[in-house]
Amino acid sequence: MSNKDDINIDLFTSVSVIITPHENGFSLGIIDSKPDSERDIATYIAKGMVKMAIDQPDVLYEKGVMAFESSILEPNGQDDTDNVFDLIEFKNKKDLH
Repeated sequence: MSNKDDINIDLFTSVSVIITPHENGFSLGIIDSKPDSERDIATYIAKGMVKMAIDQPDVLYEKGVMAFESSILEPNGQDDTDNVFDLIEFKNKKDLH
């Protein structure tokens, strides 16, 4: 994992997963300005997040509830885990291809 202070996030080259309430549950979308030929690890993770939300919404909902509960219990409202990952560190692992 990387130090949060060393990471510059460029919103114009990032991939965003959009989740919004809908009358039948929720709607999902991905905003990725890169062409298909330039897909990267963030694109694949975003696509996986959407796929999991469609296939197992109950699991993700429960994880979200647990995450909010644990953040309430943590001092200063902060989670005890680092939420910034250096994805380049994982790039060559077989399970990410």
